[in-house]
Amino acid sequence: MKINDIFNMIAQRFQIDNLTSPYIQSLVILMGFFFLSWVVYEIFQKILLKLALRTKTDIDDKIIQKTRNPAILILLLIGLILSLYPLRLGDYYLNLAINFILTVITIISVMILYRINKIVVFEMGDLLAKKTKSTADDQLVLLVYRTLNVAIGTLGVLAILKIWGIQVGPLLAGLGIGGIAVAFALQTTLGNIFGGISLILDKNVKVGDVVKIDNEYSGKVLDIGFRSTKIRSFDNEIIIIPNGMLSSSTFKNVALPNKTLRIVIPFSVAYGSDIDKVKKIVKREIEKVKIRDDKKNVSVLFLEMGDSALMFKLYFYIKDYSHKLSAIDEANTRIYNSLNKAGIEIPFPQMDVHLKK
Repeated sequence: MKINDIFNMIAQRFQIDNLTSPYIQSLVILMGFFFLSWVVYEIFQKILLKLALRTKTDIDDKIIQKTRNPAILILLLIGLILSLYPLRLGDYYLNLAINFILTVITIISVMILYRINKIVVFEMGDLLAKKTKSTADDQLVLLVYRTLNVAIGTLGVLAILKIWGIQVGPLLAGLGIGGIAVAFALQTTLGNIFGGISLILDKNVKVGDVVKIDNEYSGKVLDIGFRSTKIRSFDNEIIIIPNGMLSSSTFKNVALPNKTLRIVIPFSVAYGSDIDKVKKIVKREIEKVKIRDDKKNVSVLFLEMGDSALMFKLYFYIKDYSHKLSAIDEANTRIYNSLNKAGIEIPFPQMDVHLKK
């Protein structure tokens, strides 16, 4: 049933002569949509917004506030389209006007999606950033935001082309070929980008961790960027490693699963020493180390009868791996002083040589 037929039925039912005029019909439609838009505005303002304020998150509040006016404008534009039908403008001019208004509606819809995308992605990104110290998650959020914006904009352009009757099939085929070419050209860069994303998602490393990579590089992680990771070596040098290389390498993270670190110190005493006495003295001294993790036991093991000495190894834990060097220094000092005080010899490496006449 056409709009004119609906108005004719209303005019006959209520005996209104002027209602059959096309201009009156257009005006009534516009007034009706103005009233409807006012009702929708009140629903947004007094119902939806108040319900959103009761939730724990403010994402829905921001979405309602940012999309309210554009949504009402789309509603008015729909009313404008319907108001054109009674005017009998002719198919050409009517289609031209409708296509133009639909284009405007599409642009406004894209703007609404842009706003929703910005609110949702950045709000979720803030929640992610609070859980990590890495700056890479901020760049990941920005990448997701821009990627979705490009996708939304592309769909908007395709929709507008469709409105004006332009075939989008050949255009999509061309974009697909171009995308493959770009992907090949940016293969290394994309590998680093996705390598950074995998580092973030796997949570294998974060800023502040001490890592050893392929037994070649070691140091403290300063920053996990979008394409590369910066590590400060113990010689105060900055090592920049592409994320693609880091994600495919075998690396040791000293900070995982926690900051506790085992210290291993080899030492030796002369043959003839009392093994049980050596163990007792060393263990008693190491238990006095202040930065030691007292929840874990100290172990002194006699492992080997060497060429010129009895070989031992000391094992104990510290609470924080950042105190490793000071722990080794204090442990070695205590071992030497305690054994020397007890009269237990720490032998020099020696070799017996027999000469034949």
